[in-house]
Amino acid sequence: MKIGTIGYNYRHDMRTENFDLDRPAGPGAPLMLLIKTPLRFWIKGDEFTVKANSFVLFNSDTPCRYTGEGDCYTDDWIYFDMTAEDFEYLEKLGISTDTVVHIGSLDELSQLVHILAFEHYSANSFHDEIEQQYIKILKDTDFKACESDRTEKPRFVKAAQREKLPYDTVQKRDIYIPRADG
Repeated sequence: MKIGTIGYNYRHDMRTENFDLDRPAGPGAPLMLLIKTPLRFWIKGDEFTVKANSFVLFNSDTPCRYTGEGDCYTDDWIYFDMTAEDFEYLEKLGISTDTVVHIGSLDELSQLVHILAFEHYSANSFHDEIEQQYIKILKDTDFKACESDRTEKPRFVKAAQREKLPYDTVQKRDIYIPRADG
């Protein structure tokens, strides 16, 4: 998985800007959006409103259109170059394409996009290697532990805690990042 282009904390003033992104043939590359404010979506012709603090990973050929709801629309976005193996890996983690998922808080994921954007556009001679390490963290983030329609903030669960603690006792800001040695 490689980043084609990336944007962190992009804001569109809906009062002065007519932000309406329409991709009837799809975005052209796999696109991940971290949706920070309410949004009106059309995916494969179906229209719906998306809550703030949601994410979606589009296939490159999925027809989609979106525009902000309210005075301001803000998101993070990444266009990826992905192999079939990358899609299979994400599917095993329970990350479906073309499906909007409300997480509850995007703070940690948005910070990771911020770091990735810095590394992607960095002139550092090792930026590609550093970027790939952060992509591994992004790929291994436990999105299922983040999903939350019943709380204000997600509950990120460390692997060791997953079986030991009931859901409600886990620290709210604890993020699961798998260790390389298991």
